[in-house]
Amino acid sequence: MVASLRTNGSFEDHNFNRAKDTWVFKSQKQEMTFEIVAYGSEDARSAGIKTLDECCRTAYFAKNFYAVEIVAFGSDSADAALAPFRR
Repeated sequence: MVASLRTNGSFEDHNFNRAKDTWVFKSQKQEMTFEIVAYGSEDARSAGIKTLDECCRTAYFAKNFYAVEIVAFGSDSADAALAPFRR
């Protein structure tokens, strides 16, 4: 699972019904908060990535059928925070 790539202080399942075949999880470690989005189809992934591209929030990383977005972060840079998910 994507969340295993980073040691999480807490991990919650959130279903915001963003799109059909889409599941959203929130991961938090200290001052870092991530949303991990899993896509169940190519259509859901395309819609999700389009939303992330159009959104004015913060950095994200996408691969295959998941995306990880930084919701809030402290002293670490966005690149450093997303690095464990890029492996």
